[in-house]
Amino acid sequence: FYESGYDALYAFRLGVERAGGRVLQTYISHVPPDRMDMLRLMGAIRDARPELVFASYSGEEAVDFARAFSGSASVGQIPLVGSSFMADEDLLGNFGAATLGMRSCFSWAPGLRISENESFESGFQKITGRAADSFAVLGYDTGRLIVEALNATGGDLANPPRVREAFRGAKFRGPRGVIRMNPESHSTTMPLYLREVRLNGASVANRVVDELKPASENDRAVAALRDEVRTGWLNAYLNV
Repeated sequence: FYESGYDALYAFRLGVERAGGRVLQTYISHVPPDRMDMLRLMGAIRDARPELVFASYSGEEAVDFARAFSGSASVGQIPLVGSSFMADEDLLGNFGAATLGMRSCFSWAPGLRISENESFESGFQKITGRAADSFAVLGYDTGRLIVEALNATGGDLANPPRVREAFRGAKFRGPRGVIRMNPESHSTTMPLYLREVRLNGASVANRVVDELKPASENDRAVAALRDEVRTGWLNAYLNV
């Protein structure tokens, strides 16, 4: 029941139905008073017999689900699609081999083979002593967006309309590819990648397997994510 969860489920259902599919059932766990336990959830998945399962979890709840799913002989072979936070790099170490093959959609993955990302990952590791993650990329691109706007105004922040126009026209190439601001929706657009959890030496990691074509910005059903008040939550993440 996080605010953005409503929009994420709407977008997933929209994509499935446009591809000719159908969402069979939706289940909510970890929510009092009816905290659907994992054993019962695996039984519900088994009975529904879906062609794939989409799991939208984060944190410890993601670990609970991943371990129950992979450990269930009756559902563990069903293809698993996760939300971007379900496949967050910080969580994959807890999953172990539990989510091998899980796919997710996101605007970045470690090892993304573009020169800007290779420079970013190398520099981040050198400065911080740890590997970059999606939040590091998000912070970097946020900073770059501000810098691009400042450069466009010559550093003059005393003219708010001019600053707004500078943000509306901001565009740069970062670790995720070309980032630009949509002047009408005031949201950022960027490449989207299909990722898959694969073995990476003794551990697992997300790896890009394809670049996805984004939905048209003029698509009314997609625009509803911005224009309709579903939960009162109207602040878009930079990376979705």
